[in-house]
Amino acid sequence: MESGTPVAAQDSPHQPPQSGSGDLIADNSRKFSVTDGNDVVLKIVDNKTREVVKQIPSEEELQLKSAIRDGIENISSENNPTEELI
Repeated sequence: MESGTPVAAQDSPHQPPQSGSGDLIADNSRKFSVTDGNDVVLKIVDNKTREVVKQIPSEEELQLKSAIRDGIENISSENNPTEELI
């Protein structure tokens, strides 16, 4: 699986009390998941259409974080070539 791909999800059956963004909360459910990179992702899903209304962090942020991790791993392996032999 790619980093950023949710590996476990859990529906939240409880709806929080309505606040200033009433429609966003009342007509939607929350789904929490954990990616391969151990990032927690919250998705707000429209109950009628099942479309993701909002995702935190966004897919772009997850991709950026993955690219940064890959870059750091590449730099680390360049600085310590014996690590690859282990």
